[in-house]
Amino acid sequence: MVAKYTGKAYVLNISNINNTKDNIVMLFDTGAMKTVLPLSLLTEKSLDEEDRNTFKNRIRNDVSKETFSSVSGISNIEGYLCKAENIMISGMYFKTFYYYLIVDELCKSALIGDDFISCCRFEHSVNGDIEINDFDEKAYINKHEKHALTGKEILAALSQNTSKKKYTAQNITVN
Repeated sequence: MVAKYTGKAYVLNISNINNTKDNIVMLFDTGAMKTVLPLSLLTEKSLDEEDRNTFKNRIRNDVSKETFSSVSGISNIEGYLCKAENIMISGMYFKTFYYYLIVDELCKSALIGDDFISCCRFEHSVNGDIEINDFDEKAYINKHEKHALTGKEILAALSQNTSKKKYTAQNITVN
């Protein structure tokens, strides 16, 4: 697996995340503590504030939730632990992939954080790509032994929207 250097950032392509989109670009971010993914990247349309609040109210109470701050100074960004199965990240297969779903519009980028990166063995040269040679899946899964939302639960929370507008995730699989 290779994180490609673009001259400004290191990027990975993730596909089949709950079967919502073919490709999501994620930044390999050593400064991010957790892997985060904005809900807007999983839906066909962005959600308005009412729909985001409705979605948050429909999430199970036992789902692990974290509060983040961004480097740009935005604080109190809430993320909900989610689990996707059978995904590909830049050509490497992962049986289970964890990320924190950011519902609010405060976060625009998908980030691969230290919770993932710390389980990688990789090589890097100046101004070159990051080549990930090995991944400790057992250590990765042990870090995330918490209650996580599945694709089915994300779809259920999205499809029960009370707004007149209809927002749906694209073909989310039942995990």
